[in-house]
Amino acid sequence: MLGFGAILNRNEGVNHDFFLPGEQPCEGIKGALIAYKKTFSHIEDLSQPTHFSGVINHTIKMANRARGDQYFILLILTDGNLSDMKETKEAIVKASSLPISIVIVGIGDDDFTKVRDLDCDKRLLKTEDGRHAEKDIVQFVSYKDIPSGAADGGRYHLTQKMLEEIPEQFMSYMRNHHIRPGPRDTAS
Repeated sequence: MLGFGAILNRNEGVNHDFFLPGEQPCEGIKGALIAYKKTFSHIEDLSQPTHFSGVINHTIKMANRARGDQYFILLILTDGNLSDMKETKEAIVKASSLPISIVIVGIGDDDFTKVRDLDCDKRLLKTEDGRHAEKDIVQFVSYKDIPSGAADGGRYHLTQKMLEEIPEQFMSYMRNHHIRPGPRDTAS
């Protein structure tokens, strides 16, 4: 698990790409929660500005090193609006040709205008120099827009919104790269 937007040492500035303590990679949600809780004993302060490009570029490196049967879903939890829009757009356009989807959950009262601009359902994301994403790979969900009155506190609706674009993004990657499913594993 990666972290960003934290001061790990008072003598250094804000770190925008660091591993959370614990086993890497984390095993499941339980492992992620353990790593997240351990992190706070190592962080001096959470801080602005909010930069996504570091963790996206890190995920790009992982996808480039991965076997051909892996697909990556980067989940970004943020409480702030984006400060490195140009670099983040460039990273997303680069990631759009790889087996990567990005889910961003906005937590808190920020308006997240810039972050919402990364979720391009009706058009392809474009960099300042005119390069377009191969496909839409970003889903943004504002936590405060999730109805909390349900018996589960809105967890089902939040999960549904976070994952709703992943199947099409995955299939789009498979089609664009002419990857067909392998034979069914009948050993059971």
